Amino acid sequence: MICVGLVDSHPIVLLGLERALESASDISVTTSGTIPELLDLRRVDVVLMEACSGLDGTLLSSIETLSRSVLVVVHSECRNAADVEQYIRAGAVAHVPKNSTLERFTETVRRAAAGKPRKNQDSSEHGGTSLSTRERVVLRLIADGLTHAQIARRLSISTNTVNTYIKRVRTKLNLGNKADLTRAALRIASCPE
Repeated sequence: MICVGLVDSHPIVLLGLERALESASDISVTTSGTIPELLDLRRVDVVLMEACSGLDGTLLSSIETLSRSVLVVVHSECRNAADVEQYIRAGAVAHVPKNSTLERFTETVRRAAAGKPRKNQDSSEHGGTSLSTRERVVLRLIADGLTHAQIARRLSISTNTVNTYIKRVRTKLNLGNKADLTRAALRIASCPE
């Protein structure tokens, strides 16, 4: 059973998240409105916390503090890649847009608890998750505007292999649609090897 602590400034959102997440048979929820209350809890596997509109030192400091003892997943209305990257650098293991489906919320919590999107200290340039060299190459080629078939020809691999790399990248970086993938590709393409 995955024990999830919730932090949100809106009581109705807390109640909705609690009821929605507890509909999954493998998740139990400890509702909490504040971070100090969560730090006092003995057993929480994942904290799902709201990112208030706008980044400030308090939010990032809270993520840093919590991430020392528990996995932190941030949810927000923001889809700005720069803000999400700051959450990850502060210690969050994943970000879920507030308008996501229940399935995406529960899957992100499960992946966090399984350690799949766990922050890798040596790979903050990749959004907190280590990408292989080949995955970075494929993303750079996407940033250059190549199609999957063109990437396959350039790298002398099959289109299915390119699709597998893309699928892995999406999973590692918790990316949803093609636009998310493209933004990540452009961000990573601008980073040094």
